[in-house]
Amino acid sequence: MDCCLPHRLAPIGPLAAVPETPLKQENSAVFHLETVAAVPVGNSTHGAASLMARLAAPFPERVVRFKPGAFAGRRALALPYVDVRVIEDRLDEVLGPGNWQDEYECLPGGSVTCRLKLRLDGEWITKMDVGAAADHMDEGDRRKAAFSDALKRAAVKYGIGRYLYRVGGQWVDYDPHKKQFLSKPRLQPELPNAAFH
Repeated sequence: MDCCLPHRLAPIGPLAAVPETPLKQENSAVFHLETVAAVPVGNSTHGAASLMARLAAPFPERVVRFKPGAFAGRRALALPYVDVRVIEDRLDEVLGPGNWQDEYECLPGGSVTCRLKLRLDGEWITKMDVGAAADHMDEGDRRKAAFSDALKRAAVKYGIGRYLYRVGGQWVDYDPHKKQFLSKPRLQPELPNAAFH
């Protein structure tokens, strides 16, 4: 398998490589992101700072999902994340589809490196990170999850979804057999800056 081609794959959380746990939803309506106004990249009078602020803007709560990060009895620590497609949509909406590129390299052990290139004020900027998947996944799912995780982690370096790292997790009743939360977790407020010093 050639792992160095641009790739669009299934979601995995940005905080850790843990398989998704779907929540039961009352309706199956498809959610669309609220549009973050696109700035013409080649001709921007707003500059790279404005683009970065638009990339880093919080997502609508309806697209934020939760995954279990730790377990204690019949409770799990619900950690927020967004699907990789939400990241791709943000890149398309803010920069336009022709102003970002992703490249991947498979590493020994199943990890994947993503090089995410954005064109900001006419200049290509590259940031990279490594993604992985949970050990208990089958080989195909592990590879897809590693690609998605790598893209999401590289996107965080541009500020996309970074705020999700600063919001508090919460303990929620969890069914380990069905692998789902028994009540819907809610986004917690961001932790004070002092917590990170």
